[in-house]
Order: sequence, then C-alpha cells, then structure tokens
Amino acid sequence: MSNRGGTVILSDGDLGALIALVHAAESSLASDSSGPSDLFLLPSVESASPPGALLQRQAAANSASILDPLPYAMRSADRLLAAGRLAEERGASRVVWAAHAGVPLDPESVDLDRAAAIANSALLVERLLEVESGDAAMIEAPFADLSDRQMADLAIDLGLLPGEVWWAGRAGDDQLRAAERWSAAFEASGVPLREPASKTARRSG
Repeated sequence: MSNRGGTVILSDGDLGALIALVHAAESSLASDSSGPSDLFLLPSVESASPPGALLQRQAAANSASILDPLPYAMRSADRLLAAGRLAEERGASRVVWAAHAGVPLDPESVDLDRAAAIANSALLVERLLEVESGDAAMIEAPFADLSDRQMADLAIDLGLLPGEVWWAGRAGDDQLRAAERWSAAFEASGVPLREPASKTARRSG
C-alpha cells in the first residue's frame, strides 16, 4: 500500500452510509494529510431510481466529490470491485462499505452469519484488487457486526438524526418499513423519532 490518502464512501442513501460519510468528513478536517477533495461519495443503490438529489445534498454538506453512480443491477462483490478500482483511479487509499447485520425490528440483535459474510466479502475483494494492481485500496466494512441500536448510537454521537436518508418523510411501503426499523433502533438508544428529523448532516467548522 502506498501513502495515498482519501476515502470512497459507497452510499445507498441509508443511515449507515451517512454515518460513514460524516465520520470521514470530520476525520478529514482533523487531519493535515487530506482535504475536501480527498473524500468521494459513490452512489450504490439497488433500485432503478437512485436518490440523486439526496446524495448531492449529502456530498455538498460534507465537502465530498460525488462520483457517477454504479449500475444498480450489480452484485455486492462487483460493486466493491468497481469501488476499489475507482479508488485507485482517484488516488484514494480506502473504500468504506457501510453494510451491517442488524436485525429489523430487533434493535439489539445481530445476524452473525450475515456479519461474517460482509466481512469475508470485503476481505476477498481487497485481495482480488491486490492481485490486480499490487497497490489496492483497503476495503473496510466497519459496521459489519453492529446491531441497529449500535448504529443509532453512532448517529447520535455524531449529532445526526435520519432526516437526510432515502426513506425519511416518504410514504412508500419500503420507506415505511425502513422508518419503522430505525425508529425502533433510536427508541432503544433513548432518542425516540416522533417526527422526521430536520437536522441536515454537515461538516462542522
């Protein structure tokens, strides 16, 4: 691994990716070795209608450069490979994949099989990238074994409430299920989400 800096955040517009983005932005502010142009947001969604305007707002609020979205039909491993290659092109040293293995509506539980699968996928893709280039970006899955409640704790620690995520304030079935899931997680963390949050995530300073 070279001394490259910078981070690519794979984002599906959900809470985990927002946590990863804001944390990376704050870390960048605290570091002398990287600047705003070192942070990249890579849309990676599983539908034909990516939340483009939402991700543009998140990128702007955190001084990140937004990249062209990956094709929505790609498998997770293929997305990680594509993200790793883009990181190398952009001179970034790591890709952050915000997947986690929390159990919907059971905020304290973790699906251990899924957590292991997430971690193994990240490791496998990183090794494949090393074979390709010999100087690959790290593929990080820092939230793999966290419960929904632990994810809510991280968001609260960063001063975030989920007002700028793909499901907030929307009435479709998928959005309502996601809102119910995360409401249970924040309730378990002691911060009930009675209404859609209004605080927009942004870099401080």
